[in-house]
Order: sequence, then structure tokens, then C-alpha cells
Amino acid sequence: MALDENPQTAPEAVQDEQPQSWPALFGQLVLDFTKVVEAEARLMRASIQPTLSAVLERWLWQLVAAGLALTGCMLLIAAAILLIHLWLAWWLAFGITGIATLTLALVLLLVR
Repeated sequence: MALDENPQTAPEAVQDEQPQSWPALFGQLVLDFTKVVEAEARLMRASIQPTLSAVLERWLWQLVAAGLALTGCMLLIAAAILLIHLWLAWWLAFGITGIATLTLALVLLLVR
């Protein structure tokens, strides 16, 4: 019956473990909260960074491919104009090619 002999030992031990003041408790609470937020931010950055890098790399390749495709389309249009010009006047060659290009664009928009 060691607990019955000294009843003052248990409450004193509990009082020593408690914080001394409310401002200190609030300061510790804020410090712990900022540590948790910082850890979450580091985890989020670590998980997002590889995904973001992959998306940016894929976007860059798509941009290069789109530029090459646009250049190729412009060259094909120029070739069509020059081919039509062998038989017709310049204004007629440009007109026919323009109408054909607009028609193709409208068909593609309607199909999609």
C-alpha cells in the first residue's frame, strides 16, 4: 500500500508535467501547428514535383509537334497554290486553295 502512505506524491507529479501558463501553451500550439503545416507542404511538393515535370515535358513536346505540323500544313498549302497557278491566275489559285482550306476546317469542326 505504497500509494496510501503518500497521497501527495501523485498530484505533485501531475502538476509538474502541466504547462505553467496559458501563453506558453498557446505558443507551443502555434509552433506545433506550423511544424505540421510545413511538413505537409514538403510532402505535397515532393509528390507534385515529378508529376508537374512530366506534364511540362509532355506539353513541350506537344508544342514542338504542333509547330512542325503547322509548318507542314503551310508548305502543303503553298504547294497547292503553286500547282494550281500552273493552270490558272494567282488570284484564282489563292481563292481555290483558301476555299478548300476553310471547307476542310469546317468539316473537321463538324465531325468533332
